[in-house]
Amino acid sequence: MIVETTRKEMKVCSDVIFKAIFLREKEILLKMIYDITDISETMHYEEVLTGYELEPYKVNGKVNKSDMLIKINNRYFINIEVNFKHQKNVLYRNMIQLFRICGQVVESGMTDNELTLKKVGQLNFNTFSNSNNKVLERGYYTNEEGNVLNDLLNIWNIDIVKCYKKVYNNIEYVQKLPKTVRWGALLYANIKDTEIIKKIIGDDLLTMEECMRLVSRIGDVIDDKRIIQEWMVIENNRMREKNVLETAKEDGLEQGIKQGIEQGIEQGIQKSIINMLREGTKLDFISKVTGKSVEEIKKIEENL
Repeated sequence: MIVETTRKEMKVCSDVIFKAIFLREKEILLKMIYDITDISETMHYEEVLTGYELEPYKVNGKVNKSDMLIKINNRYFINIEVNFKHQKNVLYRNMIQLFRICGQVVESGMTDNELTLKKVGQLNFNTFSNSNNKVLERGYYTNEEGNVLNDLLNIWNIDIVKCYKKVYNNIEYVQKLPKTVRWGALLYANIKDTEIIKKIIGDDLLTMEECMRLVSRIGDVIDDKRIIQEWMVIENNRMREKNVLETAKEDGLEQGIKQGIEQGIEQGIQKSIINMLREGTKLDFISKVTGKSVEEIKKIEENL
């Protein structure tokens, strides 16, 4: 059954719409990233690669793809995900992505200093609430006790629904709100609400020329039948999956779903370790990235 969707639900953050806008406006995308995160990396526009996606991978038969992987420079990578699902499941899946990215950014023959300079960030734009009242949460790769295992992996969770509510309730004084809140609100705005989008941008989030460019790009999306059709397919699939999960909970299958996701994480870690071993990466660095002990990694190496 096809779930009916309307253009009233067409948010800037919708997967195909987000990419259609920001893959063509990379300077605006990077400005947003810098305002939301505390990244202070030196950036050269000619070195920035936007729109690159990792090869699709499967977890229990389900294909997963990265929304957008961005190379800030030769040492810093940011993976952007727009998340519509339950937070715990999203965290599991995103951790698989981070391990895979780490495995791909490590190159054979790197010195220890070069390896330790590598950084990977995960920027999550979430349409569900965080565990507290903060709009933005910062996280690191930790063990079960919550201890930070390394500073290679950094995670930012921004609740864009909460951002939009803050802006909507203070629309006349929007420029007094933090830029982080306004960017989050812009992403959750409907693409047809251009006046709201302009108010959110104001005269300090973007330059006048950048604002006009962004609004024009959004207009192009509205008029593009191919993008609209692709958006409808994605939304319908998402609604079907939501109904399946709700039915699974009612049938007592939620624990099985959780176990399957956890198995997928472990498979992703194992694959990343194998990739790094094949590239000649040192065991202590692999241990730092994955949280696995050197002894565990040696056992994997013995089976290659």
